[in-house]
Amino acid sequence: MIGEGLLELAHYAKGKHVTVLLESHGEVIWKDVLLRIMKQANHPNVGLIWDIYNMWSITKESPTEVYATLKKYIRHTHIKDGRQVDDKLACTFIGKGESPLTEAINALEGGGYKGYYSFEWEKMWHPEIPEPELAFADYPGAIKPYF
Repeated sequence: MIGEGLLELAHYAKGKHVTVLLESHGEVIWKDVLLRIMKQANHPNVGLIWDIYNMWSITKESPTEVYATLKKYIRHTHIKDGRQVDDKLACTFIGKGESPLTEAINALEGGGYKGYYSFEWEKMWHPEIPEPELAFADYPGAIKPYF
């Protein structure tokens, strides 16, 4: 159903300078599942947002393998860090958690990725984490060593 829906949206978006992106999130986080969906929705106006930590925190799939499998479809990335505490995400500043950002960014950079690296701070869903002003101020210095 997801692939069919993406393809329908892609046909609608054609000629409108719009790309429909599916985020790796929730139940749709396994590289093989995402590959099957992307192949079904094969269209120039369809792509993927790779939320590196969302996928890895559950699947533990190597970012190098994920990128090799999904490279053709990745148009955007979500960058965040965290750790699992009692089976729940505990968001951290970049570099303070368990996210395999070095491996993921090396795969992206080495593979010629030209899209955005979008910092994601989920204060709305995790009200206990520090204020966005602190996280966004920390991000430029914290992400720089990964490049």
